[in-house]
Amino acid sequence: MIVGVTQSGFNYEIDENLKNDWRFISTLTKLKELEDSDSAEVDFINVMADIEKMLFADKGKAFEKHIAKLNEGRVPIDIVLTELLEIIKNDETKNS
Repeated sequence: MIVGVTQSGFNYEIDENLKNDWRFISTLTKLKELEDSDSAEVDFINVMADIEKMLFADKGKAFEKHIAKLNEGRVPIDIVLTELLEIIKNDETKNS
């Protein structure tokens, strides 16, 4: 299990086997492809939504509730994306 805490205080646990799951890795590679896309912003959000589902499965609502609690009941897109990228990068640096 990969465990960590984001800067905002969200405690997460991610199945370590996800790093070896083709669907997860291929979804991550879509982020790179979006750099040259005309509709990159919308596509980026859609890809990150898929990543959230893969990372948290049934615990995704807890992630969103954590963000809402810190933001007057709202779940701002920029904060969701920042937190998800932080989680992904935290795992990459631990395995370097």
